[in-house]
Amino acid sequence: LLGWQVMVGAMMLPASLPTVRIVTRALAGLHRPRFVEAGFLAGFSLAWTTFGLLAFAGDMVVHRVVDSTPWLGARPWLIEAGVLWLAGLYQFASVKHRSLAACRHPEAMQSAAAPGRSAVRLGLDHGLACLGSSWALMLLMFGEGFANVAWMAALTVVMVYETTGRQGRRAASLAGVMLLLVGLATLTGPLAPGS
Repeated sequence: LLGWQVMVGAMMLPASLPTVRIVTRALAGLHRPRFVEAGFLAGFSLAWTTFGLLAFAGDMVVHRVVDSTPWLGARPWLIEAGVLWLAGLYQFASVKHRSLAACRHPEAMQSAAAPGRSAVRLGLDHGLACLGSSWALMLLMFGEGFANVAWMAALTVVMVYETTGRQGRRAASLAGVMLLLVGLATLTGPLAPGS
């Protein structure tokens, strides 16, 4: 779980820094800026930590199924291909695009930062929007493993550009096509001599 927090900080926080700044400015007259930032990040982290716990539980279920199914245990690349396809297809889902729009436009948080709304609630709302946009990409870390720095770097670039780049929605579609192609290539399994 600690590794998950580090990964969220490294992969999701860079894309959310503009929102942190906007909320801090909007609530600066009501609270100290450091308290606003800490509250916002606590709410943001709550959304991603909850998802991380659910993903870990799901990962344990998948491992039990694979361990108890010899046919699937002999073909672990099918799980990897399935996760790649899930992430690739989700890049085209309408809920992905709505969540990405909410995550991409932190200006909306400024009007939401009314005196009755806490920084924690604003952070939770933003975290849920970004979670709706990027959960499938983060799920790839469970399929590819936390130790794969190349995957982490590539996915970080994709998620940061999706949320801050000028062509974020187009980047999401391009990433979806790439993930589907990698998933298709993964379906062939390992290319061992004589197989």
